Amino acid sequence: MNRGTFRLFIFFACGGFLLPAVSRSEIAYSAFVASRWRIFVQANLEGSAREVVHYFGADATAPALSFDGKNIAFEVQGKGIARCAAVSPFDCRIIPGTNADSVQPAWSPADEVAYVQFEKSARGEDSALMLVSARGSSPKVLLQQTGIQAFPRFARDGKYLLYVVTAIVTPAAGDLAIMQSIWKMNLVNGKIAEVTTCRGNDINPAANPTGDRIAFASQRSGQFELWESTSTGEGVRQITSGPGAKSWPAWSPDGEKLLFAQVRDGFQKIALVPARGGAPEDFQPRGFSASTELRDPDWR
Repeated sequence: MNRGTFRLFIFFACGGFLLPAVSRSEIAYSAFVASRWRIFVQANLEGSAREVVHYFGADATAPALSFDGKNIAFEVQGKGIARCAAVSPFDCRIIPGTNADSVQPAWSPADEVAYVQFEKSARGEDSALMLVSARGSSPKVLLQQTGIQAFPRFARDGKYLLYVVTAIVTPAAGDLAIMQSIWKMNLVNGKIAEVTTCRGNDINPAANPTGDRIAFASQRSGQFELWESTSTGEGVRQITSGPGAKSWPAWSPDGEKLLFAQVRDGFQKIALVPARGGAPEDFQPRGFSASTELRDPDWR
């Protein structure tokens, strides 16, 4: 079954009407259960949580669903990037070529996984965006430029990749400054361009289903809140406000809502907000208590 929305029309001879469209989506997130971060998936907002069972014995975070919702990739602390089926039997394995410094996977529409590869040396820390077949192949460099690249996310149509560049700036006088901005790589012609300016740190970009708008987390208002703009950076608009830093936005398949991570009083949870803005509400998966910590949502 394909990701997103499918339609089931039933005609009743008596009365002759059609039932409305039936929607199905897959949601993934990390939950802190039994002293470890574990990966869970569920169907729709109301579905029951089911654990993606694996035996790596370490924290598992940053889940990324494939565009058809059938597979999932996530980072396993100290081991690399895992790829699993999103339904039982989960058939989990560490993707060959990834290692303890491989983090933040992102699924491409071409069934490949991009991820961040950190490299530490005497000169400091650097990173590149890598690309590997989900079934295993030699990883190749997808993108490397000055600064640290992180948080890759593909547009659904495969035409561009969003990512974050972290640069360390040394003013003529004063302390070092860390500046994070969102960039966009055209996957057709290879051109790159900065999407957001450095008015505060911008992280966690995510393209909406039609690819014409992006949501991201930004510190430009004083704390991390959710913002959105066009895919080229125009029309920047704040979506959320209020207590608690917010990050990691994930669009609903219809582009109408956003799941996001929020930290409040040291407690991690996931909330839901209309993409046009409004009052957030807690996302409370069935099968978990209100005290279960949640993070890193994805939605396909």
